[in-house]
Amino acid sequence: MNYILPIAVSLSIVIWLWAMIDLVSSRRKFKDPAKSTLALLMILFFPVVGSLFYFQLKRKLVNRRKRKFNPEFNPY
Repeated sequence: MNYILPIAVSLSIVIWLWAMIDLVSSRRKFKDPAKSTLALLMILFFPVVGSLFYFQLKRKLVNRRKRKFNPEFNPY
């Protein structure tokens, strides 16, 4: 029973670091810079809840390039 707390803390630290790295690497792709700053503050002040909230709303906050269909792909 003594191993549950260290696992939970380790998992929350990993999720927090992942959210921070992802936010910093995709900061230029945000539709609105204010939302990027708000996401950063939310992740800093509420690490676990803010990180999960960021990952849930990332698709709505970040511009994505549309994929192009390339039917003439030839690997050789």
